Amino acid sequence: MITIHDVNSFSGNNLPNWISKIIFSLASEIIVHNIYSKNELLKQHPHLNVSIVEHGNYVPFVKKVDPQKFSEKFNILFFGQIKEVKGLDILLDALNILKQDKIKFHLTIVGKVWKDDFSKYQEKIIKYNLSSDLTIKLEYIPDEIAWNYFNNANLVVLPYKQIYQSGVLLMAMSYGRAVLTSNLPAFNDIVSNAHNGFVFESLNASSLAKTITEILNQKDSLLLIEKNAYKEVINKYDWNLVGKKTAFLYNKILN
Repeated sequence: MITIHDVNSFSGNNLPNWISKIIFSLASEIIVHNIYSKNELLKQHPHLNVSIVEHGNYVPFVKKVDPQKFSEKFNILFFGQIKEVKGLDILLDALNILKQDKIKFHLTIVGKVWKDDFSKYQEKIIKYNLSSDLTIKLEYIPDEIAWNYFNNANLVVLPYKQIYQSGVLLMAMSYGRAVLTSNLPAFNDIVSNAHNGFVFESLNASSLAKTITEILNQKDSLLLIEKNAYKEVINKYDWNLVGKKTAFLYNKILN
């Protein structure tokens, strides 16, 4: 049995196809976390037995955040490893649009840089005169401190360009904080726009800026969005369900 989180490496260092075939040939079953990952894997290896077991939530491991508090500036959080595919550049482009529209915001960027060059983001920050609107912490954040960042945020933004399954998304929902994601298949599998989160058009900074503006104009709805998200992450991504599905597959193989 093999569990695959990312079907392809985001660093571009994929194993040669012949090695992957040897590894997969040793497995009776492959586990992925959603239908998108399954379809992408079967495109490359159509003869595999692939089953879907959802990624579990973080509810048992984190403390739920306090109810929304609104200040003069709308607080946005970008949390997690900084990679090219995470779309931080798109978020900065969107914030430039918001700044031109005189919208008050503050972005907190938290996470280690992983096989990426932060200087290109710093160039945009300087170009758009965003320095006073940002807090940047480029390091790993332990769980006991992470709560503070989610608690202080009004919205967690995931402007990713590509993703197979996002732990940050499930973490934000487990904390009980509202999320805004790009409309990638792996996100759409979890987030329903204006129900348990918000969605914008992937790779489109104008769409991202417009969606943030719409959220600002209906801030009171964030409380209901967060309630729906927390309920869904408990009901659909509970570890007891994940464990039962995983145990079923192992028992099927053993029998």
